[in-house]
Order: sequence, then C-alpha cells, then structure tokens
Amino acid sequence: MAQLSLFADDRGADAPLSLAPFQGLADGEVLHVGPPELIRKHEWCHVIYRNASWDRVSNFFAWRRPDPSLTDGGEWRHEREWPTYDWDRQDHGCPLSLRVLWQREAAARRAFGLDDGEGGT
Repeated sequence: MAQLSLFADDRGADAPLSLAPFQGLADGEVLHVGPPELIRKHEWCHVIYRNASWDRVSNFFAWRRPDPSLTDGGEWRHEREWPTYDWDRQDHGCPLSLRVLWQREAAARRAFGLDDGEGGT
C-alpha cells in the first residue's frame, strides 16, 4: 500500500482525514478515503471499503456542506442522502463534476482491486 501515500487515510500521522467518520456510512471496514474536493458549496470524497454483506471491496462518494464553525468541518453523508440521488441514473443523480474525483481516485481503486471501468459506485 506504499503507493497510496498520496491519499488520505488514517495510516499516516499527517493524514488530512480520519477514517472514523466514514465507518458509520459504510457497511463494513473503511479501507481508504480520498482527499476532499470542493464542488460548488459541498465537499465530496471517494470512500473504499470492504462490504460486510457481500464480503468484497466496494466504493461510494461521501459529501458534506463545510461548516467552519465546527472543528471537524461538519458531518459526512453517504451519496444516497444527496437530494437528487437516483440509483437508476448513470450518475446516480449526483453532481456530474464528481467525474474529476472518480478519475483522480483511479489508482486507489486499482490498488484495492476494484475494476477501473466507467461504471458507477
């Protein structure tokens, strides 16, 4: 996992994000959280986790509206909580700008054995 030193996780002392806030969002052990990206008024990050139900590695996006008055910046939410979320759409109803984040996290997905195809989360 040395090649993932550029990515945010709580394995390094200088990691910008802890995995802990994402444990409650994932159905299993969180393995990796990419650095947040500000898209309009919300921060988004890519989360890779081992799905406890299916016993396989999977991924999703998490988002929050940054709140400077909170020391942790605000509560992270699963992409399914996005107001226009729609599982039947190719983009799941999430901002199309997430494409940049998806492409940036390609190396992390490959490192954890996820297909780097054009499919969604």
